[in-house]
Amino acid sequence: MKNAVILVAGLGSRLKPLTHEVPKCLTEINGKPILKNTLELLSKKGFKRAVIVIGFLGERVREAIGKKFNEMDIIYLENPTFMETNSMYSAWLAREYIEKGTLLIEGDTIFEEEILERVLKTDKDKSFWIVDKFTEQFDGCMSTADENNRIIKVEIVKEKLKEYKNNFFKSTGILKITSEFGKEFSNWLNDDVKAGNVNIYYDLVLAKHIHEKPLYVYNISDLKWFEIDNFQDVRKAENIFQSTKYVMIIMDGSADLPLPELENKTPFEAAKIPNIDYLTENGRTGLLQTMYPGLPICSIVANTGLLGYNPARYYPIGRASFEALAQDIFLNPNDIAFRCNLISTENEKIKDFTAGMIDDESASKIINNLKIDDKNIEIYSGQSYRNLLIARNANFFASEIIAFEPHENISEEIKSKLLKHKGGIHPSIEKLNSIMLDSIEQIKLLNQQYNTKADMIWLWSPSITPRIPSFSRQYGVDGAIVAGMDFMNGLGRAMRMEVKKIPEATGDFDTNLKEKLKYAKNYLRYNDIVFIHINSPDEESHARNAEKKVKAIENIDREIIGPLLEFLNKTYPNNFRIAAMPDHYTFVKNGKHDERSVPYFICGKNIKKNDVKKFTEKEIFEDNKITLKSYDFINLLLNEGI
Repeated sequence: MKNAVILVAGLGSRLKPLTHEVPKCLTEINGKPILKNTLELLSKKGFKRAVIVIGFLGERVREAIGKKFNEMDIIYLENPTFMETNSMYSAWLAREYIEKGTLLIEGDTIFEEEILERVLKTDKDKSFWIVDKFTEQFDGCMSTADENNRIIKVEIVKEKLKEYKNNFFKSTGILKITSEFGKEFSNWLNDDVKAGNVNIYYDLVLAKHIHEKPLYVYNISDLKWFEIDNFQDVRKAENIFQSTKYVMIIMDGSADLPLPELENKTPFEAAKIPNIDYLTENGRTGLLQTMYPGLPICSIVANTGLLGYNPARYYPIGRASFEALAQDIFLNPNDIAFRCNLISTENEKIKDFTAGMIDDESASKIINNLKIDDKNIEIYSGQSYRNLLIARNANFFASEIIAFEPHENISEEIKSKLLKHKGGIHPSIEKLNSIMLDSIEQIKLLNQQYNTKADMIWLWSPSITPRIPSFSRQYGVDGAIVAGMDFMNGLGRAMRMEVKKIPEATGDFDTNLKEKLKYAKNYLRYNDIVFIHINSPDEESHARNAEKKVKAIENIDREIIGPLLEFLNKTYPNNFRIAAMPDHYTFVKNGKHDERSVPYFICGKNIKKNDVKKFTEKEIFEDNKITLKSYDFINLLLNEGI
């Protein structure tokens, strides 16, 4: 069957004022017109032609749809007497196409793809009325079927019934009509038109002749459909057809090796994570490549990929530009942003890349009181030890700079890890190095007043203004970021996702997970996909603290994943997917990142589970031989058929 007839001529008077200027069939359900939903599904199933019978505001339909919809031809038939006629007359106008065999669809019915999928697999020699069980919630057209599912009676029900029998069925407004049945139906319609009986439903035409030609019910009561008559129906339909919700939880740096202090277990193996293990057992697992040759082994590379963008194309050399975006710091094309850590030193070596986890207020006092004698250098306080320095109108490229991450160089001599230019000595780079070294004396004096553990500023991660396509345009869904780290919020802003500053979301062990959970729930109401980034496991890895890393993972399980799963099951039952993964390995033994592939799980709607029972690096690695690229994971998450 490759042809469909869609009846959209009616006034839609019960939908006023919505239908003063827009016909009922163009009423939007979750932002998509009813008619476009129908045409998209028909086109997807290979239909070649849709015949649309228009009437009230018919020109608006022509303008909205055109003569082609994807690869499907659109033919318009006009009902000029739509004010005095009803659906039987519109069907009569389309009798030429009904006689050839067609799918007859009422233009105020919205339905899911699976209904078409099943209908097209029914017996090709039989005609079917697509129906639901008739219950107290329904009125309108009701069919009664015999034990062979043949319809023996059709009536219009306007009041509550005394009894609702198992063989009572409600019309969904969809009929699959064979050419043989279509010819008879055409004759019946013709007889009523000749008799002037044109202001009735086509259902009543069928009711008069139902014993003359077999028409069967096809029950789709387990699937989603809805008939739109009034504004209350619009709201109900939007609840029924709300988009699938997607959640990705990124547990930064949580993957690790077995550790002696954990009885030779990894933190995941040692942690009590019942919610993660439940989703793992009931979902599907796999491996992700999140690091790539020629790029740093860092969170910004990993998360750029996990958000669906190839880091080789969109990684802007470093993370600092994203942190600038998060702080609304504008970067010109020739500006370069540096991460500016406050660090502690000892014997001219790097001792602590966090300056004793300096608090925001103390860090701000140090950063804001530093004196830099260069109008092209600007310094901005950020979160704790994480601050920014901007080199305006730089006469070098970020890609020419060799910079060293302080967390990867604990106990290394300061002077051996200063900034370097790939081409040799460069005056501007030497100027930046002198600013770092000069900060030692300045901070020493400031500490007489503020008494912090900071000893100097450390510049690394030079980066340029990112240019990244909009996430919603790229993937056709709206997204939001829940994060405490500026670089993640900056990533979200660069991708035009919804991002807000979350109170007490620090990126550290004491981050306020309850606030993150609250924001995630709120974002899901108006977005299709929410990314939740939690940095605490990575922070504890850098601090070489195995026990706190285990607790950080347990906190994620208890305070984020468990309550979020409960919320999703209650609010979006059977209509969500949830996934979680580390973005990279971070080893407790030395505080360094590692490039090996990370494990993930994905669970929820239409996900076929595999045999993995617990979320551990070893078990998932042994069960999966294929590694997926990080930037392909979004398509996996959004794909309905996996």
